[in-house]
Amino acid sequence: MECPTEFCVNLQSNLLYTHHFVPAQVILYVIRLVTRIEAAIDFLVRHNRFLSKLDNTRAHLINGTGTEALLRDLRTDASTEKYLTRKRLHLRGLINVQVYPMLARWCTQATKENQVKRACRSHAHTAYLFAHIPPEELTAEIVTSLIAANVYLSTNYNYDLAAEHGAKYNRMDKERRGLDSGLGIADTEVFDVFQ
Repeated sequence: MECPTEFCVNLQSNLLYTHHFVPAQVILYVIRLVTRIEAAIDFLVRHNRFLSKLDNTRAHLINGTGTEALLRDLRTDASTEKYLTRKRLHLRGLINVQVYPMLARWCTQATKENQVKRACRSHAHTAYLFAHIPPEELTAEIVTSLIAANVYLSTNYNYDLAAEHGAKYNRMDKERRGLDSGLGIADTEVFDVFQ
């Protein structure tokens, strides 16, 4: 639990303002990892809250989805839930205070330099930062960032998701291009953020 937190705390001082060069792809990979860890923690906490509200006599009647599905072996005790909640909120705070401004600067810089591919990648990662955030934590700034990323990507990035009627899918073309979309995140994941 300390590793993602340490990354966020030291992001600006150790990676951005020192003479140590860290490729952007590595930073973006770690950002995606930290975001996924935060989402997993949030899932565990929300699922545990759902289980604690559930009446044991009627548990067999529940067939929900997401955090409200009956999953075995995910129940935690109250102290673990509090610990996870604290850590997730701390991690989210670090993401909002350190990682988000860095990505926003990258978006601005790439847009000013007319580097559309870099700007698309930065916008996609900015949106991905907020993909799993609970609705009650949305702010005007977060919603604005999500809308801006959606508009920018919709107008400047060609998603490889649509199939036209009668079009043939050439798997070799996709394999030659590589598995990675130009965004560093699967197109389906980015598309899912905006749905």
